[in-house]
Amino acid sequence: HASKYEKHDYEAHVMSVAVTTLDQRELHILREVYYNDKGQDELSDELEVSEATISRWKDGILHKLRDAL
Repeated sequence: HASKYEKHDYEAHVMSVAVTTLDQRELHILREVYYNDKGQDELSDELEVSEATISRWKDGILHKLRDAL
């Protein structure tokens, strides 16, 4: 049970850092890909950009979060 709570606390911490670190587009991508399991193809269609662009944005988002954590 403890690990379940620790995971929840860590995810809450990551999201609090994300909200203060990322812009609205980056937050949207983070939520869609990692919390709503949306694929890069779906997200690229929605945002009208290439999958390669989504991939680059995801890499940038993760880099920003790692630096902030």
